[in-house]
Amino acid sequence: MPFNTSAMPWAFIVLLLATSSMCSGHSARSMLVAVSDATAATAATATAATASAAAATTAATATAAALTTADTAAAAATLTAASATVAATTTAAAAAAAAAAGSGRKLLQTDAPAAALTAAAAATAATSTAATAASVAATTAATAALIAATTAANAAASATLTAATATAAAVTTAAADSANGADRRLQQDAGDYNSDVILPPTSGTAKSPPTVELGEAEAFTVLSSATVTNTGPTDIGGYIGVAAGSSVTGEDTMTYTYSDTTAFPNGGRANITYATEAKLDVTTANNDAASRTDNVVNINQVDVGGLTFTPGLYKTTTALEVASGDLTLSGEGNSSGVFIFQIKTTFEVRAGLKIVLTNQAQACNVFSQLGSAGLFEVDSVMAGTVLGESKVVLQTGAKIEGRLFSNNAAVTLDSNEVDFPDEDTVVVPGSGVINP
Repeated sequence: MPFNTSAMPWAFIVLLLATSSMCSGHSARSMLVAVSDATAATAATATAATASAAAATTAATATAAALTTADTAAAAATLTAASATVAATTTAAAAAAAAAAGSGRKLLQTDAPAAALTAAAAATAATSTAATAASVAATTAATAALIAATTAANAAASATLTAATATAAAVTTAAADSANGADRRLQQDAGDYNSDVILPPTSGTAKSPPTVELGEAEAFTVLSSATVTNTGPTDIGGYIGVAAGSSVTGEDTMTYTYSDTTAFPNGGRANITYATEAKLDVTTANNDAASRTDNVVNINQVDVGGLTFTPGLYKTTTALEVASGDLTLSGEGNSSGVFIFQIKTTFEVRAGLKIVLTNQAQACNVFSQLGSAGLFEVDSVMAGTVLGESKVVLQTGAKIEGRLFSNNAAVTLDSNEVDFPDEDTVVVPGSGVINP
């Protein structure tokens, strides 16, 4: 008989409902246990169904074999009896013939035993044919019974397995949904998380690190080792430069908007010599920012939109994105508080989102050190110095209060506003700056 599992799933559902009222961490683990139990129950049901089908098939086969054996034996017995009858009749006929010969009867009279012999042979043949037909019919019926029994057993096992699989899937889905709900509750309650289930946004205690010294690069807002490409009207609040050459495309649509002519006495475009010196200082600054380890705080997620960070050293093991809301940097009342972000690969601020500075946080004290490229999408707002290992791109309408430095590639601009951070505190470069 098929294994009955109709009552099994409800035990797991009761378990799920009971565990949903527990604390978030234990609830999540209970959901995982329920999923495991449901899977085990499905496997047990499948095994039982398969065994049931096999047993039914074996029984049907044994029945058919017994029927076939019995019918064959009956047919043989009938045939034996018929043969015995023929033999007896033949013997009797022979005896009668001998007696007739002994008494001098005519040959015509001796034909009676021969007729009897012929009739007996015919009867034997008919009996044998009937016995054979009966045996074949019985065998056919047994085979049909075997096929029917096997088909029914397989259908029952298949139906049982299908029902058990569907039930386990429903229980697993319910458990996963409950587990996801528990995870969301864990994220909302940072004081009650379990690191085996989900990590908080950051791990560690933030403490303001020493600033990153920029040297000659401090006077620049845009500095590239390859090219600077601009499309559309772009406002530049400090020097721009290209270390490996003088390739600046679209400079005719740039406007230098710095207000401190003492700090920038000769215009906004640095010559190659000065740009090269500044580029060396960018490399030094990049290496310094990347090598910091004291009081590091690990960022455990890619998207930091909607979060607030205080002064400190922050590190990722992958990319970093501001994708689900603005990122707030709070100085906590300390205008000298420093923010350093060590970003393993790329840094991206999605379209229309912002880096917001509050509580006396200053753009000149924010440093983003990138292992790869930086992308600031349409109408986004960035703050601080970007130390990009690869290209740095501002899409249409994006703004930054800070600096865009590419250590090994190009800087691309498109109708942007690049404001120099804290113009009134900039140090006049000692080497002098002239237009090429």
